[in-house]
Amino acid sequence: MGQNLTSEIKHLNETRARTLDASSRGLVTIDASIPPCPNLIELNLSNNKISSIPSILLKDFASLRIVDLSYNSLKTIVPEIAMLQNLMKLSLVCNQMTTIPKEICQCTALIELNLNDNEVSFLPDNIGDLELLRKLYVHKNHLKSLPDSIGNLVSLIELDVGDNDLSELNVNIFGCSDLRYLDASNNTISNISGEAIKGLNRLTCLNFGGNELTELPEEMSQLVNLKEFLLYENKFSYFPRVLTNLWNLEILDLNNNEIKEVPMQIAAMLSLKNLSLAANSIRNIPKELSVMTHLQQLNLQENPLVSALQAVFQYNENWKVIEAVFMVLSYGNASKGAKEFLEELEQLKEQFRKQKENEENL
Repeated sequence: MGQNLTSEIKHLNETRARTLDASSRGLVTIDASIPPCPNLIELNLSNNKISSIPSILLKDFASLRIVDLSYNSLKTIVPEIAMLQNLMKLSLVCNQMTTIPKEICQCTALIELNLNDNEVSFLPDNIGDLELLRKLYVHKNHLKSLPDSIGNLVSLIELDVGDNDLSELNVNIFGCSDLRYLDASNNTISNISGEAIKGLNRLTCLNFGGNELTELPEEMSQLVNLKEFLLYENKFSYFPRVLTNLWNLEILDLNNNEIKEVPMQIAAMLSLKNLSLAANSIRNIPKELSVMTHLQQLNLQENPLVSALQAVFQYNENWKVIEAVFMVLSYGNASKGAKEFLEELEQLKEQFRKQKENEENL
């Protein structure tokens, strides 16, 4: 660590202080001869150039509960990490980790483990031993699969495995029955197992954007608490009908797919506030959208719309057609573009405003 940090630790021992912030110090190594600090519970070594952690540090700092080693040059963690039996939060974000030692799963007090932005290709088979773990982040790594024991993480509420090389979700994930947030975006998943998803009925946010999905399992309708569902940049050629059973859904993103039409059953989604259907192949939108009084934002940019919008906007004159100025539309006449669309939309709004005033004066 350096003489200055050794002095700091001596001072911490004298004052019985419980935290040490040694972030952004330009540290390359940690001196193995630093004195023990039995009272220390929080250690921040982030934003340095540390490539290894000496075993002695882990043995002599056994009371640690929070350790931040993010933004360093670590390639692995020594097995002695298991000595930190009180460790509750460990951040290894943005290192050069290629493997995670199985001993890390002996830190059974862990409630948050952040491995984002590394080069990890697999998680330890015994990851399920972390029964108290509530948040697991492995975004932007090289995972090809999840271990079977993932389903033993019964306390897990947030799981981020986005930006990996997953072709499927391990079916055992259904065991994570308390899960509220799941990000599996930007993988190569082409199929979601109904068996895997059916036990996750506490989910409120689900992100499968940037995959290769063409359909959704019927079991998806059991996700009755789902508020946000992101399915952008997949390969849907039709609007998945199972979505219309998600009555509590508020945000739905189906941008950049191959959807040709929107089913009339969409009217059943009465909680929907934000619907994104940009960059599809939609030519007509059903008049049933007019009864969706909760809808506040509708994104239809880059669709070859030809139907009149009047029926849709009749009861929703306050809709925000987001990014409308960038729309590429052949609305009505094929030569019409964003400018004419906006002008006509304003005319419709004015028409409905006057109609509403007349009704109020009757």
